[in-house]
Amino acid sequence: MTAFCTIPRNFCPGQHLAFLLTHRKCLVCAKMAFIFSIFHFASVQPSATASTPRCNLERIRAAVAPAAAAMMLSAAMLSPAHVSAQDAPLIFDHDQSLSGADFSNRKDLRASIFSKSNCKQANFAGADLTNAQLDDANFIGANFEDATVVNAMATNAKFQNSNLRNADFTNANLVSASFEGADIEGADFSDSLLGKATTLKLCKKATGVNSKTGVPTAESLMCPE
Repeated sequence: MTAFCTIPRNFCPGQHLAFLLTHRKCLVCAKMAFIFSIFHFASVQPSATASTPRCNLERIRAAVAPAAAAMMLSAAMLSPAHVSAQDAPLIFDHDQSLSGADFSNRKDLRASIFSKSNCKQANFAGADLTNAQLDDANFIGANFEDATVVNAMATNAKFQNSNLRNADFTNANLVSASFEGADIEGADFSDSLLGKATTLKLCKKATGVNSKTGVPTAESLMCPE
């Protein structure tokens, strides 16, 4: 059974760092302690009568306030307890690291933003990413099996060694996206934007039929017979 830690309200950022290190086995407590410290010091008003405050609250507030909401969003959305179909869209457009994150339980990620995010080995199996912004994101080794990526913007996205089996990329913008080592069996690329060189490479391994659209992968890529 997980033991939760008591988090004092008067910690300085350095003390919170020590707390994270000494309580690293209690992941929930450590994460919430860090987030608590950010919101606490971002909102607290320094005392006008304090002679020598332990922390420079004004400086801390100015430094962390712009990022506080984004950090809370990242922590909450990556927790399985908070990954639900009612939370779309998500916004991760600040080069955030989502490596290994599990979005497989989120069936609705429509119009979500993952631009420039590191989603290496993330799990998007069965997710609906219709109209999502995936440009310049790192999806190396990610799982998109049965995912719907219709109308998505994925220019310069990295799909190397990813699982794209039975994924639907209909009308997606995949210009300059890379697919080396990706499994595209049953993937549907109908009307998607792909460079000629990339299309020829994909045609060499295009097999299967998409179970949702009924379109063969080779046909969706207009591969020469």
